[in-house]
Amino acid sequence: QSSGGILAVLRNTDTTANNLASLVFSHGGSGGGGSASRIGAIFVDRTGNSEDTDLFFGTMGGGSYSEKVRITSTGNVGIGTTSPLGLFAVDTSAAGPIATFRNSDTTSANNAFVRFKSASAATNWDIGMHVGGGFRFLDLTPNAYRMSIDTSGNVSVWNGALCVDNDDTECPASPTAGRLYSINATVLTDDLAEYMRSAEKLEPGDIVVPDSEFINDILRTYEQARRRQESGIDKGLDELGVKRSTEHYQKNIIGIVSTKPGITLGGFEPTDQDYEIALIGRVPVKVSTESGPIKIGDRITSSSLAGVGMKATKDGVTVGIALENFDGSNGVEVEPPPQAQPEVRPLKVGKILIFVNLGYSKLDEAVTSPSTSLGTSAWSIDQASGKVNVNFFGDLNLNGNSILNVSRILGMDGKWSIDENGKLSVKEVQTDKICVGKYCVTEKEFETILLKTGLLQAAQTIDNIQNTETETATATSTPIE
Repeated sequence: QSSGGILAVLRNTDTTANNLASLVFSHGGSGGGGSASRIGAIFVDRTGNSEDTDLFFGTMGGGSYSEKVRITSTGNVGIGTTSPLGLFAVDTSAAGPIATFRNSDTTSANNAFVRFKSASAATNWDIGMHVGGGFRFLDLTPNAYRMSIDTSGNVSVWNGALCVDNDDTECPASPTAGRLYSINATVLTDDLAEYMRSAEKLEPGDIVVPDSEFINDILRTYEQARRRQESGIDKGLDELGVKRSTEHYQKNIIGIVSTKPGITLGGFEPTDQDYEIALIGRVPVKVSTESGPIKIGDRITSSSLAGVGMKATKDGVTVGIALENFDGSNGVEVEPPPQAQPEVRPLKVGKILIFVNLGYSKLDEAVTSPSTSLGTSAWSIDQASGKVNVNFFGDLNLNGNSILNVSRILGMDGKWSIDENGKLSVKEVQTDKICVGKYCVTEKEFETILLKTGLLQAAQTIDNIQNTETETATATSTPIE
């Protein structure tokens, strides 16, 4: 027929629901026998005047026939399902990709993507493989990439924010671009660091101080220029440098070169001059035995070796608290610099873990470095509060020195005490003179008072008792003829 119209009609007069009218493609046999594929209609509803009809495509494979594609009476298309829930549905139980999208054009600028369009064109997206091999989400309305995943698994959010919450109620309605929102964050490593530049070749564990002579010889990036403008400072962050500490108890310590920080501040574009400087947390630090062995809990300051720390034994700036012991037994011997303490021989250097806690520490050298004759357990000191515990096996001789600003003193087993108000509590007092306010009495004067009040008999006076003791002693010593 040369004009439009129906060329053929396949009719099934059975009005039972779900009966078929189909074309069967077979290689032989009677009644459509043999391997066959089918295209046909399923009359899913034939009640009353309803003629709801689905179109199906079926194939024979492995000796078994099965339907592969269904187009429902409402226009939904299903592959692998006879009841597609949307306009297009794919269902499979087999392993492997469900769908493959490929652009066989080898031109470098071609992509393979799926386009999603709204009716008003206000929101249109391309999602698919980028020419560089990664996966990208392109917002077509401003024609700007919003998110990408590169071939190394790195995820980037372009001019947007990322929010992670735990109950679908915490994310802001209008997030700030470039900001990460989360209920909590957990990182594997232990410290917070910030990028800082140095003209020196620094190493992890170096203690650093500001470098007033630093000159940036690397061209400023767009990021650094923008951050300088936003911060409103005279110098950009890439013009501020650090260097190794060079003297003991250096006053301007600012941190330690981190080994592997958990979080790093200060930029996305580090150069060969940028180093991650630990600001707080647990990090390895270079230390020496210049001021003696280091014990857990000791404060660490800079030493005379460049970038190397030591135990702090007097007031000064410290960079953190030792979390490991170091006595030099597993260290490397180095030649002490001219400014090193003269008694340090040999000088050993190694690394220990410390907790970065930059600040000024009030330390008493006589306490933090007691004489070795006292034994290793003589002193125990809390260097944060200054509290000292003494554990001597013997008497404490202050050699005429004073104990100042004492709150209270408690005797053994509570037999005597002096409280913070000056109250003295004892079981017995023996003294040559006793004073109450402005009135004082001696032993003889106190005896007179007792005699006059009748509280003491003459025979009990001190003089009589002493005379009696003398006479008894004389009689005993008189030789017998």
